[in-house]
Amino acid sequence: MLQSEPKVPVEIWGELKQATVLFADIVGSTEHIAGLDAEQAMEQLRPAIFGMCEAVERFGGTVVRTLGDGVMALFGVPRALEGHALFACHAAQAMVLASGNWAVALPIRVGLHSGQVASDPQDAKYGLGGGAHGLTIHLASRVVALAQPGGICLTGVTKGLLGHSAGTRWMGDFALKGIAARTPIYELQSVAGARADGRMGPHFDAATGLDGAAQQVSTFRGRQLELDILKAALARAQAGDARVLGICAEPGGGKSRLSLEFVRLCRAQGLNVCEVRAQLYGQATPLQPILALLRRQYFHIAGTDSADIARTRITQRLQALQVGEQDIELTCEFLGVAAPDAPQCALSPSAKHERMLDLMRQLVRDAGRQPSVILFEDLHWLDEASEVL
Repeated sequence: MLQSEPKVPVEIWGELKQATVLFADIVGSTEHIAGLDAEQAMEQLRPAIFGMCEAVERFGGTVVRTLGDGVMALFGVPRALEGHALFACHAAQAMVLASGNWAVALPIRVGLHSGQVASDPQDAKYGLGGGAHGLTIHLASRVVALAQPGGICLTGVTKGLLGHSAGTRWMGDFALKGIAARTPIYELQSVAGARADGRMGPHFDAATGLDGAAQQVSTFRGRQLELDILKAALARAQAGDARVLGICAEPGGGKSRLSLEFVRLCRAQGLNVCEVRAQLYGQATPLQPILALLRRQYFHIAGTDSADIARTRITQRLQALQVGEQDIELTCEFLGVAAPDAPQCALSPSAKHERMLDLMRQLVRDAGRQPSVILFEDLHWLDEASEVL
C-alpha cells in the first residue's frame, strides 16, 4: 500500500511584520581570495562572517543566511521588536568597528532598509521555512552596494524610524535596479550613545530629553488618569516620600509617550530628570544602564567628555562626600575612565562590589536633598548584574 504524500502545512507563510533588513558584505572579497582553493578561501573569510553574525545576534537580530562573503539579517522578524531600526544600526556599527580586529582584517560595508516583511513560520517543515520575502529585502540588497568600505548606508524610511537617535548625512536620491521611484540614501554617522567611528556620542539632553534636538511626537491624548497617578506620586516624592512606579503595556501601548509627557511636566517644574534605558542586548553588555545612571545623574558626565574631564568630575563629586583616594580610583575604574598610570586596586572582586554598593548608597542619599526623577525604560531587558546593583 502506497503511503500518501506528506501534507504541506496550511499556514505555509508567516505573518507580515515591520522589520529592518541588514545586508553586509566584505569589500573586495573576490580579489582577496584569488588564487586560493575553496578550503583556504573559507578559512580566510570565516572570521569575518562569524564577526558579522555575532554583532547581529548581540543586538537582537536574526541571521537569515550567510552569503559566502556577507550576511543577510532581520531585526523585528521572527519576533516583533520595538526599535528594530535602531538595533540594526547598532549591529551595523558594531561589525564595522570590529572588522579591524578580526583574525584577517577585511573591510566591510553595510546597507539597511526598513519595511514590511513576510517571513516563513519558524516551525515550517519540508525545507519551506526560515526565509523572508518582500520588496523590502530586495531594496536593502541594493543599498549595501552604495556604501563605501567601512561605511553604513540606509534609506530614508529607516532614517525616519530613527528620529533623533542617529546622525546621518544625505548622499542623494538614487535610482536602484528594479525600483521605480528614486530612493533617498543616507550615510550613518552616529547612533545615540555612540558614534559610528567608535567615539562616545551625545546622550539625552537635560532640556529636550533626546540628543539635544527637539523631539517631534504625537499629540498626547487619552492618558489623563495615568498621568494624574504619576503627578500624585511626584507630589509625595517632593514631600520626602520617595516613590517607585511601573508602567506596563503591550508594545505600542503608549508607555514611552506617557513617560515623555510626564518628564516634560517635571522639567517644566525645574526638576532634575535622568533617563536610562535597558537594552535587548543587555546580557552581552552588562551594567550599561547603571553606568549611564552614574555618569549622567550623579557625576554629570556627558558622552562627549574626555576621560580626563570625567575623572575630574568624579574626583570633585566624591571629595565633597569626603571619600578617600582609593574609592575615587575604584569609581573611575568602574566607569571605565581610570588613568593609564593609576595603581591597581588591591581589593578582591567581591570587596570592590560591596564598596561600589556603599558608594552608590552615599551618592543616592546625598542627591536626595533635591527632588529628582529617574526614568528607567525597558526594565524587562535589564541584565542580571544591573539587577543586583
